[in-house]
Amino acid sequence: GQGVGGGGGSGGGGTEIRDIDLSGAQTIDDIRSAIEAAGVGARVAISEDGSGLDIFNSISGRTLSVEEIPGGPQTATQLGLRTFTGNTAVASFNAGRGVRIVDNVSDVQTGTPTRALNTDLRVSLGNGQFFDVDLRPADMLTVQTVIDRINAEFAAAVGSQLNPSAPALVAGQFAASLGDGPNGIVLTETPATGGGIKVSTLNNSPAADQLGLLSLTAVGGAGSGSVVSQDRLGLRVDSVLSALVALRDALLANNVSGITVAGEDLSKARERLQVARGVVGGYGQRVADQQARLEDQDVLDSSIRSSLMDTDFAEASTRLSALSTQLEAGLRAAGIAQGRTLFDFLR
Repeated sequence: GQGVGGGGGSGGGGTEIRDIDLSGAQTIDDIRSAIEAAGVGARVAISEDGSGLDIFNSISGRTLSVEEIPGGPQTATQLGLRTFTGNTAVASFNAGRGVRIVDNVSDVQTGTPTRALNTDLRVSLGNGQFFDVDLRPADMLTVQTVIDRINAEFAAAVGSQLNPSAPALVAGQFAASLGDGPNGIVLTETPATGGGIKVSTLNNSPAADQLGLLSLTAVGGAGSGSVVSQDRLGLRVDSVLSALVALRDALLANNVSGITVAGEDLSKARERLQVARGVVGGYGQRVADQQARLEDQDVLDSSIRSSLMDTDFAEASTRLSALSTQLEAGLRAAGIAQGRTLFDFLR
């Protein structure tokens, strides 16, 4: 089985999750019918090249995600329908805006880049110890490359004690991974401590927020030591309604970056509306021109019909006879003229 979730904004319809049982599916159409019957606005179609399945969100103002059921057989991944995988491009996060990082920032005194100025986020463990993560352009390729970088930064920090009042980091104490169930990057602390894992922003980098790491949710039950990031890869209809819902949510959450993004979406929607108005206006002008031509044609047809209905057939017959005689005379004269040569005038 697989889980299909449609998420509403705050103050809206909330989150709807449907578990879909595909154990009885025998054909692709059975899979399509089962997913579409879940009632979350999902639409399934065979891809244009015929190599797989595509899933679409048909409801504006909501995001649609496909994830695994924890401990399940990874059906969504095998079908290629899971919306958050290790191979998913980071560029597709946040409705295709990707994730921005702080990179190559130089110290104003030395003129050279320093690690302290280029770190993007801080991971704090439940015992109070923490380590910093510097995300580089090479790390922002896929979800897996991001996970690998976070783990590499922890491994490099093992033995350090940046917080002198907390125990030093030890190997195996932390791991980042792809979630087995809910979509997102899973951060796990072993053994679990009461404080829980937290992620914060460094150097005003938007990376933590855009990766969904500022909104962590516990997974695996209370005390498991695992949290999962917010899914920033949900499918969203690019429409005015979606932009308005995003703006409402950002305003309610006092999310400045969200307000900016929603404003950009509204501006793009306005541009599309202006283009659509221009196209419709052009079509309207063509319809008006055609209507004017049809009206002129109707007037001409009425005039011809009227002249035919009011014809004096006796007079018309006489005129036809006279015109026929003139035509015949003209044809004879032309025939005689064509038969003449220069020698006829030299005699």
